Amino acid sequence: MLPKRRLRSLVKSVLLLITLFMGIRFLWAPVKLEEPSDFDDDSDIMKTTKLDTEPEDWQEVMKLWNSSNPVKNWIGTVDCPTEEQCTFTNLFAFNNSLHVFLGDRDDDGIGSSSIPFLIGLPTDMERVYLHRGVEPTDLLLRESIVVEQPSSIVSIRQCRGVPDAIDILAAMSWSNLLPTRIMVLFAGNTIYKQVLEVKSTFDVQPIFLSKKIYPVLIRRVTLGIYSEFWNERNQPQWSSSIFDVYQPLIPALQSLPEYTPSSLGYKVCVAGTYSFEMEDLSTDLKPLNMTSSTVIKYPNPTRDSTLQMTLECNALVCKGDECIDLLYFVKPNTDIIVVSSPTHPKPYIDDNILKLLGIGILHLPMNPLAEIYLESQRLALFLSSIAEIKRGDRKFLLFMPWEQLNNQLIGLKSSCAMARVLNRTLVLPLIGQRKPRNLSEPASTEWDFTFSINDLVWSPISRYFDEATLEQTLPCSVISLENFETLMKDPETETVTLDHVVFNPVAKATSTQQIQDYYTGILNYTIPSIDTTHLRMSQLTDTELLAKFGSDNSQTLALGSAFWMYGFNRFQPYPLTRYENYMDDNVYAQTVKSIIPSARLANITGKALKYMTKEYGSLPFVSIHIRRGDYWNKCKRIQDVNLQRKCYPSDETIRQIIEGLGSSSRNLEGPPVVYVATNTAEVQTLLDPLKSKFRIIYFNDIFHHDSVITHDEEPLDPIDAALLDIELCSKSTHFIGNFYSSFSRAIFEKRQLSNLTFETF
Repeated sequence: MLPKRRLRSLVKSVLLLITLFMGIRFLWAPVKLEEPSDFDDDSDIMKTTKLDTEPEDWQEVMKLWNSSNPVKNWIGTVDCPTEEQCTFTNLFAFNNSLHVFLGDRDDDGIGSSSIPFLIGLPTDMERVYLHRGVEPTDLLLRESIVVEQPSSIVSIRQCRGVPDAIDILAAMSWSNLLPTRIMVLFAGNTIYKQVLEVKSTFDVQPIFLSKKIYPVLIRRVTLGIYSEFWNERNQPQWSSSIFDVYQPLIPALQSLPEYTPSSLGYKVCVAGTYSFEMEDLSTDLKPLNMTSSTVIKYPNPTRDSTLQMTLECNALVCKGDECIDLLYFVKPNTDIIVVSSPTHPKPYIDDNILKLLGIGILHLPMNPLAEIYLESQRLALFLSSIAEIKRGDRKFLLFMPWEQLNNQLIGLKSSCAMARVLNRTLVLPLIGQRKPRNLSEPASTEWDFTFSINDLVWSPISRYFDEATLEQTLPCSVISLENFETLMKDPETETVTLDHVVFNPVAKATSTQQIQDYYTGILNYTIPSIDTTHLRMSQLTDTELLAKFGSDNSQTLALGSAFWMYGFNRFQPYPLTRYENYMDDNVYAQTVKSIIPSARLANITGKALKYMTKEYGSLPFVSIHIRRGDYWNKCKRIQDVNLQRKCYPSDETIRQIIEGLGSSSRNLEGPPVVYVATNTAEVQTLLDPLKSKFRIIYFNDIFHHDSVITHDEEPLDPIDAALLDIELCSKSTHFIGNFYSSFSRAIFEKRQLSNLTFETF
């Protein structure tokens, strides 16, 4: 028994807020419901009961909740005999919150100042209010749905989908509440009731009695924690006991709709609303060896008929969260294409559920703002590519991202061009960022040419770049890593086996161990062997590339580093003597154009520009990239003194260049604004003497402001910071960079797309 506390001191305090576990959505009740006899359909109880904000003082609470004619027998109590269970009397549920009116008594049974309960299953309940010294109004009591009998579990929100109904069944099975007769309050499709009745008998009482949502008043309810169940349920890998709870539900669910074998050939079922007519999709499929395809549209994917029809589909196309209900009813080997867009984000689907269902998901991102955007054609090409891959007619090219971000992107540019020449589909890579250096270890005094895959944190490319634009506009055939694995993974071993893996000795900083670490360690693929017969492959011509790999019939050709592996019809000497302009090559330029920031980073860039305009006056501004720190250890290897100075300009040269930028800024509201992108803090000391003439600003001045990155946003990682630096510099009036730096190159190329000026040291 928890110790009791006197709460008389809370008479004039604010509401006691008890935080609910945010994942909880449902409460249940094996109870009888009675509708009040004096129901007034025209009254506006929401106006009476709604708490838009938490009251600031007790007088406001009294004003909202007290009544001139209080009903004394509705004062509630709370008893918590254990940390995992509390029994309430006279509990109200409305407005996404629970309310207990405790009156003004010493012995109210509250066992803790913070009752840590979770209520059965996920709920939309935002909080629990314990009201001290006030009672519910007569109007509130009169217009409530009244639960007369003692309850163990209460449902007050609607059952919103098949997964929710399945979770209800699973939790009740876990808690040994089945079989039993359960009263569930929800407004939903009858298919959800059928799902619930797979394991038990349910009475369904709609909570929406008219146009308004009415509160539920329960005479007595025990709210118990199922923390052990939810802890197990939310693990990345389910235990066998959790699988045992869910496993029997799936065949029972799949037997609900009646399955009639289709004689329509390859049947494409399109659930939801799209910008094209079904005839357009049928027309677009015909020239793609998909002539036997039949397209059928189901406008409302939550209707019972749609769920039943999914068993007849060879391919099911659906949008965002609308897909989730349908997944439980598809037959094995169905191609499930989940279309995502800014208005229908990619839904979260638990990998354990997919494993349970024995299905894989193919994601098709679409960006209506992309230059090439024809929804039906994009979908038709995607369906055709799936068919080709399943027939074994599609060959793939993979590469290992090497070194820091912009070198990884150079590898992407080379690989896209090579995939185009070799008639292969490029598998989009992961993006890696270096792990923070252990500050207890001394920093290297020499340029570190070593590179270890395990020194980086790897993320999907979609975290940083717009995946839809990459897939729609890159000048080569591409497939996401996620879709590649779904289509190529062996169902028994749950891994991808690569046919031909090639080591490219770009420099002493490359090794076969890197290939092993990336493909087997990071991606968990199987590599039979690594081909080490090739000498360094750099700036290859089409002829050289075809001679090496043109007759390679392996379905998967996986390269090591692809850094400048393709030459784009020119040869770049090293050390560099000038900025080599690759943007006159159409394939290269289109690749650069396709690599745009993700919506997350684009939004942050927009806020940064808005803040700069407000803080530093009317744009435009000028920008400069100054690479310092350990970069000298690289530049000093250049024998030509003049080229060495361009690689690592002196402090005085940098100050003179910035002084010459004044005429380029054209800032009308104060000193010229210069944005400095740099990798070390020492640059700020270097430029301090110029502050009397210029407003010199750095990354932290912009991106650490709370109007640009709010407290509830995800913190920026080093790649976020690099890309935001690039975006800001690419939008300045003028830019000066280092032609030895791939970071500066990224800015040069973006500016060329916009016809903006730049120069090099």
